Amino acid sequence: MTDTESPPAPLAVDAAEAARLCGVSAAHWYAMLSAGRCPAGFRLGRRRLWGVTELRDWVSAGCPPRDRWLAAKK
Repeated sequence: MTDTESPPAPLAVDAAEAARLCGVSAAHWYAMLSAGRCPAGFRLGRRRLWGVTELRDWVSAGCPPRDRWLAAKK
């Protein structure tokens, strides 16, 4: 990477960044997560991460609850 290149955009983000990308606080994101109102994300080691593409698609779909989101992805 040269001085003029920016680092590549992340493919997956943690809860704080997922919340920021979706325009809510981290506390609200965790409340939505426990209520089944956002994607569950995935585990990578001990960390829970969310794919940036999935978050964008989820928001574009109107932020449906997790069960409807999973059904729509099939």
